[in-house]
Amino acid sequence: IQRSAMVKKLKQKKQKGAKGKKARAKAKLERQWGEVASEEHVKLSKIRKGKSRILKSNDDDNKDVGNDYEKMDSMNQNLVESNSASRNTIAIDKKEEWRGRQDSLNSLLTKIKYSTDDFIREYKTMEERSGQHTSDKITGGDETNLEDLAITKNRIDDAVTSYANAEAPAACDPITCHFDKPPFDSEEVARKNLDEVQETMQFIEIPHSDKPWEMSISGPIRGRYYVAEELVNLSTNSLSTVTPKVIISSPKLDIEVSKIFTYPTDKLSPKWTNFNRKALLDDGIGKDNVSDSILFTDLQTLLYPALANYGDILFTAETRENRMSLHNLLALHILNHTLKSRSDVLEHNKQLRQLEGAAKVKKEVLKGNGCESANKETDDDCFRDQGYIRPKVFVLLPTRGTCLTFVQRLLQLLGDASDVTNLERFESDFGVPVEEGDGEIDERTKSIISSKGPEWNELFGSNVNEDDDFKVGISLGPKQTSKKRGKSAVADGGVYFNLYSDFYQSDIILASPLGMKMVIADKDQDFLSSVEVCLVAYSDVLLMQNWDHVETVLSSINLQPKKIHESTDFSRVRNYHLVGQAAYFRQLIFTSSFSDPNIISTFKRSAKSLEGRLRIRGTFSPSDAAVCSVMVSVKQIFQRVNCFSLSKQSEVRLKYFEQKVLPQLIRLNQKRTLIYIPSYFDFVTLRNTLIQKDVSFCSVTEYCKQNDISRNRARFVQGKKNILLYTGRAHFFMRFNIKGARHLIFLGLPEHREFYVELINRINNKGNVAGENEIDIEAPPTCLALFTKYDAFALERIVGSKTCGNMINQEKGTFLFST
Repeated sequence: IQRSAMVKKLKQKKQKGAKGKKARAKAKLERQWGEVASEEHVKLSKIRKGKSRILKSNDDDNKDVGNDYEKMDSMNQNLVESNSASRNTIAIDKKEEWRGRQDSLNSLLTKIKYSTDDFIREYKTMEERSGQHTSDKITGGDETNLEDLAITKNRIDDAVTSYANAEAPAACDPITCHFDKPPFDSEEVARKNLDEVQETMQFIEIPHSDKPWEMSISGPIRGRYYVAEELVNLSTNSLSTVTPKVIISSPKLDIEVSKIFTYPTDKLSPKWTNFNRKALLDDGIGKDNVSDSILFTDLQTLLYPALANYGDILFTAETRENRMSLHNLLALHILNHTLKSRSDVLEHNKQLRQLEGAAKVKKEVLKGNGCESANKETDDDCFRDQGYIRPKVFVLLPTRGTCLTFVQRLLQLLGDASDVTNLERFESDFGVPVEEGDGEIDERTKSIISSKGPEWNELFGSNVNEDDDFKVGISLGPKQTSKKRGKSAVADGGVYFNLYSDFYQSDIILASPLGMKMVIADKDQDFLSSVEVCLVAYSDVLLMQNWDHVETVLSSINLQPKKIHESTDFSRVRNYHLVGQAAYFRQLIFTSSFSDPNIISTFKRSAKSLEGRLRIRGTFSPSDAAVCSVMVSVKQIFQRVNCFSLSKQSEVRLKYFEQKVLPQLIRLNQKRTLIYIPSYFDFVTLRNTLIQKDVSFCSVTEYCKQNDISRNRARFVQGKKNILLYTGRAHFFMRFNIKGARHLIFLGLPEHREFYVELINRINNKGNVAGENEIDIEAPPTCLALFTKYDAFALERIVGSKTCGNMINQEKGTFLFST
């Protein structure tokens, strides 16, 4: 038998190939199927392979194709059944069928026992399932003719491409739907899609909410929120001035949240209610009403659909009251993303080991038929589940104290099942620093510290670590216990949580902008190339440190690695990483207590997620304005300075002060004048100007030594210096109680609305200062604030949203508020 087989092979080699196109196509089918080809097979062989082939139905789909292929089908079927618990394996195979990655689509459908009708029926099911949330890119407002899709190549290719780039259906795991999408054909196409997402920005009305928030949303995540559009201003004559008002349906939003909440891993969802209980109580839900059926607070319900579907989020309405609710939700999202991504990698590792064993058997079967090699199933895109480097989440925090709080929140959500390493070292490095001596604080110091306010004490108090230079890596995932005999691993339900892991072996990286800037300065930034979720927390605090560091760090994320690392498996790297489009699939989250042009511009420049954007900002009614909290009887004058360039607003304000205000101060020899300067660069310019004009002044800045600060404050109180220059960062970090001021000038509005109230309420209008000599009270106390139209956000927090609009748009530039 062996000799006859060898003779048969030698005869086949000696035979000449068929001549003519038809003969070659017929011979090719005979070699492929091992049988005489029918006329229909000959017609199908004329179809061009690749993206341009046409899908045709085959009447012989159920025909037997050989005993060898039946053996391989049974092996593949057993392998699929053994991995039935794996995520989306068959769904990914179907997606590969639709894109036509095999040599012949009809042949593939025959092998896996699918007919063309079954394929169309399943595609129709997927289309109907995603119909309630998909955009007009798929449907175009008309019903799709699926029979034509089965015949016309272009329409089915366009439909599959649109479905891949459209909004994820509600029944799909958000992680799978977002990160398994194919890359774009080019960078220009990706930017065009991003521009289309940004152009769909729309303001949304929040129903049944007593929060003074303004919400706007764009992109595919809009389908998670609104259900109705109404027209307002119907009394206007011109319909072109009518603006759409989008209203959220609370019932629909609750249903959407409950659907998406089924996807958090089982290591988090059972513990969420107890973990979030205090936030629910703070939100006004009664203690008796808190139950497992109530998942989220109002704020969490509003943010979770966009957060879970990986849209970019800018939330600038953070307060001490809603901070716990906000950070609890962020901790849930970060842990869920990390654990599910890590579980997918481990599950795929297991599947690959099984496929390698099955591939050996398959290779032997095919080799017996004269085939030299077997197709490698391990090259399938369904196993592309990671980036170049392991870190997936990057978090920027301002101080070690906030980092400690964030890590404690993660551990609290994981519960007792987590196995934490290096925790004592972490608490020692990021906890309260040990001071030299006895470390005890006297009562006077405690009184001074408590008077600085709860916000300041949470960041810079005596019981927190205020160091702003740190970086730490965290690796976590499901715990694996190896069998005694065998290489396979079985998860025991717990989670390992390793602090101080190497950056290239970490899942989460926590750092301050300064600490990360120093690492990037050493030209080592490849560990940021595969970040999928980036959180910039406490953006208002980072703004007071050095915002340039934040921009530098954000610009270093999702760049192509400069060198190849040993841990990189290119067969597992997602395709959009390979073509340099990772930034379009990254989620960016900003949280802040107020809106600022620097924060907004950085967010717009760095937020590139094609799922869309969600922006929520706080608005201020007249009763919430800072001027209503002024308790001193003083006339507050707001002077608008005309400016036509954002980059020149500081120069314009300084020029106005030098030409209009400073000559009057010199002429009147006005004493006890406190000048608040938000920017240190403006302080340097003004200081040089006062030195040139020989004006009596002293200064308190964030760079002054403690002895100089005490000396200058004493000189100002005693009247030895007429003017005190006080920078905004010095007040933010130290919150000095400046005494002796009777006249206050704001050379630019403060970013924090409470600063305006604190400084004005400390104006002494009683004629004495802590027992010192009497102050000149012939002139009443005054307050002057200079602003430009680019200070609209800061002005809004001080005078209210409606009043701010009038002050920016009116022709006159001087406004008076009296208390």
